[in-house]
Amino acid sequence: MGLAQLQDSGILGSIHQKYKLQNNCSEVSQLLNQHTIKPDDVQTAFFILLAGIFIASGVLCCEFVVFWCTKTLETKFSSID
Repeated sequence: MGLAQLQDSGILGSIHQKYKLQNNCSEVSQLLNQHTIKPDDVQTAFFILLAGIFIASGVLCCEFVVFWCTKTLETKFSSID
């Protein structure tokens, strides 16, 4: 894909429209750095997702234990009557 095709698309398109790709490398690199995803962001998102899965599985386990205990108690007390 050549530069002419990239001029109309995405981040490079906005850079081209704003700066006409003049030899102003520091401003262009600053714009690109604003739009990139940093590894710390990905790691943080992964740990938040992992914590969410852990909490959800804990809640499901508690729900199962409560359900099992109530069924067991109902069975025991219904057999007494």
